[in-house]
Amino acid sequence: VMAGYVDVICFVRYGAFAVTQTGNLIFIGREIEAWIFRRCPSGGAVGTPMFSDECGAQAAGQILYSLVVMVSSLLGAYAYCAVQERYPKTTASLAAGTLSLLTLASDLIVSIDQQDTPSKSMGARWRLSGLGESTKWSVCLVAFSLGAVHFLSNTAKNSQLKAPAFAVTGHMHKCVQALWDITAGRELPAERQAAVVQSLGIVVTMGIGALLGAVALQLNPFDHLNDGDAWLLVPVAFVQYVVLRAHDWLIEPPGGWSAAFTEPLTADTGTSNAPNGGRDVAGARADPDVKVCACSLSGP
Repeated sequence: VMAGYVDVICFVRYGAFAVTQTGNLIFIGREIEAWIFRRCPSGGAVGTPMFSDECGAQAAGQILYSLVVMVSSLLGAYAYCAVQERYPKTTASLAAGTLSLLTLASDLIVSIDQQDTPSKSMGARWRLSGLGESTKWSVCLVAFSLGAVHFLSNTAKNSQLKAPAFAVTGHMHKCVQALWDITAGRELPAERQAAVVQSLGIVVTMGIGALLGAVALQLNPFDHLNDGDAWLLVPVAFVQYVVLRAHDWLIEPPGGWSAAFTEPLTADTGTSNAPNGGRDVAGARADPDVKVCACSLSGP
């Protein structure tokens, strides 16, 4: 739900996607063409020629803007890796407060610096709802925050989700494959049925989230400047905090809670708690397959 909701809000507000980086990459490709040929966006300002140096500069600005948003999302994932390296089993709960505050900060910046002017760098392709030219960069805070959450849902070690909750194409393909198998008379194992239900749920809830975002833009109770998008990311920050905390605290990690607070992530050796890091007295790596037996010898 959160992914669809956020992307609708951010596309209308900022002219960029905070969650779906595929969309930003497509924008970059389109703007590279506009920059090369100095082409203005269709429907440009009255009196602006369709091809000009000014149009090329606008396209270059949009390329930079979309690229920075993408990099911000990647930095969020990178930062999550850094925290995970030190606290592998409580990463989500430790990051919950900071990531939620970043999402909330974006709303705060927008509320402080709202101006009823279109963005010059965006041309007439989008209209930033009440945003000044510099305020649009606050989307990078949201991209960083949700980039970390997206990484958790799909790639992070010790993730309880292991499914890309912010992308639906793969989930739709999984549902189609299951439909084909059913129509071909094949029985789906229980584990695969659960995976298909999860995928179907992600597809449906993302659509519901997008619908909620569109409705929120129309019925926003905090809309005092008739721009429609003030404070709409506040519920996202709240949900984000709750979900991240719940990820770690509702499911006991392997090894129990005491190990979760103290055990660092190690490089696939499983010997972090062993004396000398799993090495013998001479400094050589101990063979994990060798069983050591302590015996007592008795004699006359």
